[in-house]
Amino acid sequence: MDHDFFSRFYPRIVEVLYRDESFWKQVNYDVNRLQLKTKTFNILLVTNGSGYYWLDDQKYELRRGNLFHFSPGSALRLLSSRENPLQYYSVNYDYRFIKWEGTTVHTSESMIGLSFPAMSFIPEISLLQSSFDSLHKLWDKKDRGYEWLARIGFQQLLIEVDQALRMLDKAEDHIGQIITQSEQYIKDNYNKSLDREELAARASLSLSYYSIMFKKWTGYSPLKYIHNVRIEQAKRLLRSGNMKISEVAREVGFEDPLYFARIFTKKNGLSPRDYRKV
Repeated sequence: MDHDFFSRFYPRIVEVLYRDESFWKQVNYDVNRLQLKTKTFNILLVTNGSGYYWLDDQKYELRRGNLFHFSPGSALRLLSSRENPLQYYSVNYDYRFIKWEGTTVHTSESMIGLSFPAMSFIPEISLLQSSFDSLHKLWDKKDRGYEWLARIGFQQLLIEVDQALRMLDKAEDHIGQIITQSEQYIKDNYNKSLDREELAARASLSLSYYSIMFKKWTGYSPLKYIHNVRIEQAKRLLRSGNMKISEVAREVGFEDPLYFARIFTKKNGLSPRDYRKV
């Protein structure tokens, strides 16, 4: 956290929102602001559901744990799943810098946002969700002094976001080591029965988090990575021996030779038989 920044940071909350299925029904599951630039800063936490999010020219898939932060002038669109409607909290705010010099105060405007990434994924959001919910309830009730209390609550929320992102950075360094070990396990055991559930269990991670982190670190889903390793081994066998195609398939871990041939052809543009001829 930039302590100098926050010592001068004086926010003004414009709105605190909570969106769920009742909201999405009213807007036909689509909030399109691509033509209307945002006028404030915004921090948004997805607590449930699924959908898509466009920020300027970037498209993101939404799920529980997504945290977004964007600045004024952004073009955005939110599209919710009808079967599993999005639920999220959003805080719209602006701020000024305040600096005291003796008894004199200086204020200045800034269009520079907080030093948070535009999009993050935080696996465990219980604490953040509770803080967003408390802030929303405080804002929604509008009891006497609510703006002052909301400002304090918002600043505490930002501290919690900063701490969560820092913990995530440390955790991801460790996750990187785990994924590297998982890659090696696949390479050493490609000819055996492998599935995501087993790999996630070996990594001591939930299936969904393992899949997300594996793709983040390798660029491939676990299944695609397994297929790639097996296909490379199959190419070696096809070049160097006279094994039947069905035997090659089973040797590299495919139980179904037809499925093997389909995956091989899709990846290489040639069937296993034609590849051998080349």
